[in-house]
Amino acid sequence: MTLIVGLGNPGGQYAGTRHNAGFMVVDYLADKHKIRLETRRYFAVLGKGVIANSPVTLLKPQTYMNRSGVSVYLCSAALRVPPKDIVVIHDELDLPPGRVKVKFGGGSAGHKGVQSIIDMLGTPEFGRIRVGIGRPMNGDVSDYVLEEFDDDDATVTADAIERAAYALEVVLSDGYDRAMSLINSHRETAL
Repeated sequence: MTLIVGLGNPGGQYAGTRHNAGFMVVDYLADKHKIRLETRRYFAVLGKGVIANSPVTLLKPQTYMNRSGVSVYLCSAALRVPPKDIVVIHDELDLPPGRVKVKFGGGSAGHKGVQSIIDMLGTPEFGRIRVGIGRPMNGDVSDYVLEEFDDDDATVTADAIERAAYALEVVLSDGYDRAMSLINSHRETAL
């Protein structure tokens, strides 16, 4: 079982915001692979299914970003999923809008949701798929991440969501090395 966690904030007012890129990817995966996100447990919405011939649980924590680790910890403990079999999908300020990168382990780079997961699991040794949202030209970062994507970003965002979903499928079918080789180098094959 692989636990796939999309990070975001619950509630309609946050639905289209940059900070909810992880939720958007999980929703896309659920739709594409016909996984129903209906169960409410572990302070989250979740659903079980199969992606790339692998059993998965898709999880959207409903605790707000900076407490995402609570939900991830409770779910992973109940399902007996070790950290190495967790993949977290989240927005990334340090990547240009639309860019997607795969990594395993490492620090949080200041992302409060990722840091919460590291703190609750007691280890940074889990996978991440980072969806670039870029940094604001000026203004406060916390305001920027809670703003909706601009109309100009709509195509870039839709493409990034598809690429992030593809990245996850490669991780599940071929592992992190292959996914990093394909995705991080911009040599993605056709979706």
